[in-house]
Amino acid sequence: FNLQRTLSSPNHSHFWGPPSSSVNWCETDYNVTSYVAEYFNTVSSLAMAAVGLLGVLLHPWAERRFHVAFLTTVAVGLGSVAFHGTLHKFAQALDEVPMLYSSLTFVYIGVCQRYRLLPSRRRLFATVLCLHAIVTTLLVTLSHGPLQFALFHTSFGTAHVYALYHAVQVYRSRRARLMAAQHSLTSTQSSNGHIQQQQQQAPRDAILWTFERGAALYGSAMVCWIVDMTLCEYVNPGYESTAVLPINPQLHAWWHVLVSLGLYNMALLTLAARVETR
Repeated sequence: FNLQRTLSSPNHSHFWGPPSSSVNWCETDYNVTSYVAEYFNTVSSLAMAAVGLLGVLLHPWAERRFHVAFLTTVAVGLGSVAFHGTLHKFAQALDEVPMLYSSLTFVYIGVCQRYRLLPSRRRLFATVLCLHAIVTTLLVTLSHGPLQFALFHTSFGTAHVYALYHAVQVYRSRRARLMAAQHSLTSTQSSNGHIQQQQQQAPRDAILWTFERGAALYGSAMVCWIVDMTLCEYVNPGYESTAVLPINPQLHAWWHVLVSLGLYNMALLTLAARVETR
């Protein structure tokens, strides 16, 4: 587990100078051009911005909270371009701070959806989240090195997992309702007046399927992130003594693409649930 890898290509100059970020990913620096530190990680970051922009354009009728969530995703993508393109500390903050804001927005959406908060409670909850965002922003921008990495991933990870938890609960609630409706229909249509014995399965609901597809993509993205972070010496052929692959699979770039598609599909479940309850 190495946060500061120093692999760089001798074929290009380093336009942005030495890295100052608290983490340097598994992609070999300046391997494609002198002007982009991590080329594949930079280009793949555009997937996040594109997904967030599509969320706004395809759902213009959605409430402001969803537009905020999608727009913060756009900010994450653009910040990630700056971060991976330069590997500078300030650009790292442009990537990580919007990630925190995006997660907190989805926390707000999930909690409001599950607990049907009254307007006064929603305002109070939003204020608490904003204060949390301010404090965390100061912590992750003023700290350095491994401490910065730990502080950010603890705060962001907690908010992210909590937002995912609420999304899963919305999914389970919808699935239970559909199974109950299916069971009731089966009982009504039974010719002999008894409930037919069959394995109870939820109908193939398009919204549930969208969430499941998103969860699969998200899980695949997490595998890419973990392998890229923890097993870089085995997947990057730049480490000649330990590498087992002939080429670098650019797993962090795949993380960008897969997590963007995964979270977008999962977010549609919460959006659909909100539409149904309005």
